[in-house]
Amino acid sequence: MKYDIDTLCHRCLADIGDFRRFGTPGGFAEEEYIFRDNNSPILGVAHLDTVFDDKSHDMFVEYKNKTGSIHEVISPRLDDRLGAYVLLDLLPRLGITLDILLTTGEEHGASTADIFAVDCKKKYNWIVEFDRAGTDVVTYQYGDETLDNLLKNYGFKLGCGSFSDISVMDELGCKAFNVGIGYHAAHTTHCYANLGELTGQIRKFARFYKNNRDVFLPHQYEPLRQAYTYGWGGKYEPWWDRGYSWSKKDDGEAENLREMLGYNYDEDDLYAGGKEDDDPIYRKPGYDPGPEELRENGLITDD
Repeated sequence: MKYDIDTLCHRCLADIGDFRRFGTPGGFAEEEYIFRDNNSPILGVAHLDTVFDDKSHDMFVEYKNKTGSIHEVISPRLDDRLGAYVLLDLLPRLGITLDILLTTGEEHGASTADIFAVDCKKKYNWIVEFDRAGTDVVTYQYGDETLDNLLKNYGFKLGCGSFSDISVMDELGCKAFNVGIGYHAAHTTHCYANLGELTGQIRKFARFYKNNRDVFLPHQYEPLRQAYTYGWGGKYEPWWDRGYSWSKKDDGEAENLREMLGYNYDEDDLYAGGKEDDDPIYRKPGYDPGPEELRENGLITDD
C-alpha cells in the first residue's frame, strides 16, 4: 500500500483551523467539530486535538529501510492526525467513501462528538473510528456477540479500550468500533507509526466495508448515569460502569490492566522507532507542502 508521506506530514503539523476547508464546522467556538457529508451510510471519525498542540513540539521524522522504503514515521501528533489522514486521504484513494467527522476535545475527555450526536439528523448503518494504537479493534459499550464475531470474521483481534470519540455517540442508535492504525507510544514526544501494521489494518477494514456497507448494525442507547474523570481533566461515563462487559476477557494475554487498556509500550524506552541502520529523514517544524504541491496531488483546485 502506497502512502503519501508529504500529505501525512502536513496533516500532523497543520493547525486545526486548516481542516475547516474539508467540511462544515459545527459546535461552538471552543468546542468545534468538522463534518463532511459524502452521502455515505457509514460515518468515519477521528480527532484533531493532540496532547502536543503547542508548536514547540512540531516534529515529523521518516525512517527508510535498506530498500529505500519508508516503514515508520515519528510525530507526537500521530494520535490522532494519522486517523485524519486515513479518512481524508487514504480511504478515498482506495475507493472507500465515508461521511467524515473530525472532532476536538477528545484528549481531555470532552469530545465534541457528543455535540455532533445531538446535532446529527442522519441515520448511519454503523460508525468506524481510526484512533487506536497497535493492531486490535475495540468496541467499548457497543460490544456484543454479534458485533464481536463479525469483526473477528475479518481477522480483527478484539482489545479493550477506555475512551474515544465514539464512546459518547451511542445515541445515534448504531454500532461503532475503533480500529487500531499502528501507532505506538501515544501521548509521548516519540510516538511512532508502523506503516506495515497500518496496511494490515486498512486491508481488513476494506474487506469489512465492502461486505457490510449496506448492513445496519443497531445499538440500544442507554442514557448516561455517572461521569468520571478521564485523561487530561475531562469527564465521561466509562462503558464498564454502564452495565457492559469487557470486549476482551483477561485470558492471560494481558500481563496487567495497563496492557489491556492499550498501554503496551515501555515508558522507559525513549527510542521508539526505526532500526540502527535505518535512514531518518527529519521534516522542519511547520512543514507545509505549499499550494503547488497540494495542487499536484489533487488536494486543492483552482476553483
